Amino acid sequence: LQDKPEVSASVLSRPFDEILPMLRRGDLDFAVAVFPFDEIDSELKYELLVVDDFTAICREQYPVASDKKMTLKELANENWVLCDRPKILTSLFRSMFMDVGLEIPHTVMQTNSVHILKSALKKGDYLTFLPPSIVYDELKSGEFKMVQTEMPPIQTKAGIIYRADDIIPTAAVEVINVLREKKDEFSLSGLLLETAE
Repeated sequence: LQDKPEVSASVLSRPFDEILPMLRRGDLDFAVAVFPFDEIDSELKYELLVVDDFTAICREQYPVASDKKMTLKELANENWVLCDRPKILTSLFRSMFMDVGLEIPHTVMQTNSVHILKSALKKGDYLTFLPPSIVYDELKSGEFKMVQTEMPPIQTKAGIIYRADDIIPTAAVEVINVLREKKDEFSLSGLLLETAE
């Protein structure tokens, strides 16, 4: 955006269930968010930027961060910090273990704040369950590490969301175009990127 001095942006960080009504009312021109797992709202247009698989992530210094693939049984014995948004995520996480007859892992903390989750992960020996794109900077810098596991894949999609029947202001279009141009920078090895039609 430094090449477009006439454009300024206000950025809000909120859970999706707060963003959705703001989009519908027209309080937001658009949102960049993880798409909901459940039904998609027909009043909104969803433009895909990234497809990502949830994976186990920890800080680099955590002893479990080795090249060995961890089994679900081993993961069940670890301490976890989890993001509870979207709400279905916690259920999916628990089901992975219950479906194979294992105890649900100990959850030290659940939060709807990615910032709080990252802070806890940086300071303690915990695992979390997130799409790598959420912690892109920390993975790129080596501060966090993806843990090789036998977890079944759970895919998430993220991108730009805006009202389907609305005219988007020129300044918002400029920001959206920058996001489209930069979408490849959101990728990590193994992530699939595509544009929704």
